[in-house]
This record gives sequence, structure tokens and C-alpha cells, in this order.
Amino acid sequence: MATEKNLKEELLKQNNIGMQSGQELRDVVLVRDQARVARMRTLMIVTWILLMVSMAVAGVLELGFPAHFKSEPLRNVIFISVWQAGFWLAIVFTISWYVRSRTLTMRQIQSRLTLIEEHLKKMSQKE
Repeated sequence: MATEKNLKEELLKQNNIGMQSGQELRDVVLVRDQARVARMRTLMIVTWILLMVSMAVAGVLELGFPAHFKSEPLRNVIFISVWQAGFWLAIVFTISWYVRSRTLTMRQIQSRLTLIEEHLKKMSQKE
């Protein structure tokens, strides 16, 4: 039994897991999740902006230069397909950002509750 415990501790030390405290691990996870939420938010905003700008530019070109941009069925189908793909991509990024944001919030709550639990345990041991 003692050799299994030593083996477990040695394996944890190899991965530097046994060296870090619980608070350090929570901080690492929270920082990683905050970076993911920030990246997804940026990606979502850029996708929505590109989609709206492309539609505005197409509308201005169509209204401003009607002789140069005659309505061609194939081109219209291609543009609509590209906009639909961009729209669905923006929706997926928005949903992904929402899910990651809620996950981050729940992990922050869990971290704070764990800190409160540890504090209460220390207080009860002192008494």
C-alpha cells in the first residue's frame, strides 16, 4: 500500500500536479477560461461586423452603381449563400461565447464557494 502511495505521488510530481496547491490550480483554470471567453467574444464581434459591413457594401454598390452591377441569378445565389454561411457562423460563435461565458461564471462561483468552505473548516478547527 505504501509503495502505491509513493508511486502516485511520484507520478503527480512528474506532471507538476502534486506541487501546486488547490488555489493555484483554480487560478490557472480561471485564467485559461477567461482567455477563452475573451477570444470567443472577439471572434464573435469580428464575424458580426464583417457580415454587416459586407451587406452594407453590397447594398451601397447595388444602389449607387446599378449599371455596373446588373442582377445576375448566379451571382445573387453565390452572395446569398456566402451571407447565409457567415450568418450561421456568427450564430455559432455567439452561442459558443454564451456557453463559455456561463461556464466561466459557474467556475468562478465554485472557486469562491471552495474558498469559503476552506475558511469555514479553518475556523472550526481553531475552535
